[in-house]
Amino acid sequence: MLVTIDQNAHLLFGNISGSAYLLKITALSSLIGPLTNLRNTGIIQSTIQEMFDIGPDRGVVIYTPVSEDNLATNGMTTRSEIDRLERSDSSNSPS
Repeated sequence: MLVTIDQNAHLLFGNISGSAYLLKITALSSLIGPLTNLRNTGIIQSTIQEMFDIGPDRGVVIYTPVSEDNLATNGMTTRSEIDRLERSDSSNSPS
């Protein structure tokens, strides 16, 4: 996970000043869904409230799906890594 904090960004909710946050989460499409997002939002926002004393009504969480072909690390896309792991599993399992 990569976290970037920009303390110079200004976020205004209505006419009320004070701390607020905009959190963007990018994950594989298979890991983003209505129930998962609802559960994760509750966990994330309660943690932010405990750690920074910023209530859930002062924050926005945005979930952005990305396909396995558009996420890469270590010189390989996630799709390539999944394919490699599937080939490895099939070659290790008895026929």
